[in-house]
Amino acid sequence: MQLEAAALSGKRVLLAAEYIQYGGTRTYFKSLLDFYYKHGAHVCAVTSFLESDPEMAKYSRNYGFDLISFQSFADKFGLGQLHTSPTVWSQRKHHQETAAFRQLISEQNLSQTTISVGTSGLFLSAAAASNNSIMIAHGYPHGRRQSIFGSNFMAKMVPADLLILSMSNYSNELFRRTWNSRKRGVDVDTLYSTCGPIQQSIPLHQRSNTVLTAALVEDYKRPFDWINIAKQTHEATQIADLEFKWLGEGPQRLGSIQMTEELNLRFATFPGWQNNTDPYYNTAKVYLQTSSKESLGLSAVDALRHGVPSVVTSAGGLPEVVLDGVNGFVVPIGDISAASAAISELLCNTELWQKQSVAARDLYQDRFSPDKWDESMLAAHLEVRS
Repeated sequence: MQLEAAALSGKRVLLAAEYIQYGGTRTYFKSLLDFYYKHGAHVCAVTSFLESDPEMAKYSRNYGFDLISFQSFADKFGLGQLHTSPTVWSQRKHHQETAAFRQLISEQNLSQTTISVGTSGLFLSAAAASNNSIMIAHGYPHGRRQSIFGSNFMAKMVPADLLILSMSNYSNELFRRTWNSRKRGVDVDTLYSTCGPIQQSIPLHQRSNTVLTAALVEDYKRPFDWINIAKQTHEATQIADLEFKWLGEGPQRLGSIQMTEELNLRFATFPGWQNNTDPYYNTAKVYLQTSSKESLGLSAVDALRHGVPSVVTSAGGLPEVVLDGVNGFVVPIGDISAASAAISELLCNTELWQKQSVAARDLYQDRFSPDKWDESMLAAHLEVRS
């Protein structure tokens, strides 16, 4: 293992990454920088941010890495002024972008390329410019990219020697089926995310009657379902100090707050995004995820790490995080009554809660631990090394 770990030492890696100002993709980007620094590689990062990102620039400089915004990259290689997101630009200017990345790779003597994206297809130009490329796919093909036209279009853009690391077995199968990867020689592996070291177990008597959610407040996360679940659970349990908390920002947040006010649900709140979510997980009894689609569900993984039983929908990779009846419950998408009943049982059944809390921590250690992530990530880089 030591010899394998040393194989990245001295390597110069192009990292093209999509992330936002808060949340899981940003945390994952930092994890990648940590990974490369740990294994002695140097990183040149091109990010989906059109302007500079002071926090990430400082984080990168601490490791001696280079961080370039997408607009700066476009300026440097004559791609022009960007008036839209990099996603649109990548679809329209794929060949020009590939040539620009090829020039960057040559200038900086970069030997491997990693793209870390939630938008399937973004930064494939970077992979096309390198013979040794990995795509860490936080999302999966859906919508237009899952149509026959979209599948054929993406198949032409995806380099045949690309290694795709999907977040779940669910996403893995979608990539294989939609991008016709088996026939084209594109390899797809599953790489489960990690949220860091397992947390100290907080006993039930030190927890409050809080149902926690940490996610973007947007349509596919179904916040209005969440509000109705809160209302029904409160009516069913009559727990006086019951609280539902949703940590996160997003386009549906203000509308969700307005809905809770109209229904007079003072116990259901949307405090916004929190940089440190550990205190919230450590005091919660149940984690709730109401999504209609989900590649994996990093916040649900974090619930495992804190020993919090979860109630999640059957969307995407969530059933790979929550095993129904073991460390929580999986309910049909949009089934308010089933979700409320599952939450009520966890809130009121001490023996069940304690059993599922232990199971949550065990599953995290077995499937999502930092050591497993590090080993799998290293193995992927060794697979595509020059």
